[in-house]
Amino acid sequence: MKRATFGVVFACVVLILAPVVVAQENNGIIQGTIADTAGAVMAGATVSVVNDSTAYTRSVTTAVDGSYAFTELAPGHYHLKVTKEGFKTQSQQDNDYTSLRRSSSM
Repeated sequence: MKRATFGVVFACVVLILAPVVVAQENNGIIQGTIADTAGAVMAGATVSVVNDSTAYTRSVTTAVDGSYAFTELAPGHYHLKVTKEGFKTQSQQDNDYTSLRRSSSM
């Protein structure tokens, strides 16, 4: 009986820890805050990230505090584009995001 209980407990521990082990990949985060030239944060702006090698694209909308985040990005060269009605589109080109974490402000 003890052996069966140990087996069940061990299986539960393995199942609980499995997502943690899988999460140990080499992916990263690009995050930042969008503000206008006067320094006021821009809620509701669309931020797009494009991998220059693969053309993989993702877009998010900035939060009330102007913040945005792209998680689970493979390391590589990316460019960012920010659009919002009534404002000129802004881009950041040739960004080397090969580390696991990178912050950017525009």
